[in-house]
Amino acid sequence: MVRRFLESTPAFIVSSRLGEELVKDGINDYRLERCLVTMSERFKELLPDCNLLSFSRLIPLGTIEVEGKSFKEWSGHHFSLSSKGELVVTLEALECLKKFSIENCEITILTHL
Repeated sequence: MVRRFLESTPAFIVSSRLGEELVKDGINDYRLERCLVTMSERFKELLPDCNLLSFSRLIPLGTIEVEGKSFKEWSGHHFSLSSKGELVVTLEALECLKKFSIENCEITILTHL
């Protein structure tokens, strides 16, 4: 069996529900790659009735340069990745993301160029 591990950063992991909501809201400019999430034996002991959601890795298709609070060379995508690995999203994409738990996410909001 081949096992693939996430070997690079940044990594943006989203639930399948969030992925479905992005499609429903017409938000695009990303690619989703399915993730295999497993539970350790200890996890199973502590939470025997827990059923994990399915997850995907969100890969932004856009690019942007962030300098302090300024943006330049934005590719025009709802989801962009800066050269420093920052996830930069439009206000429209942010509204969709806010329907879910994002308090542990580091997201830069594209406000103006």
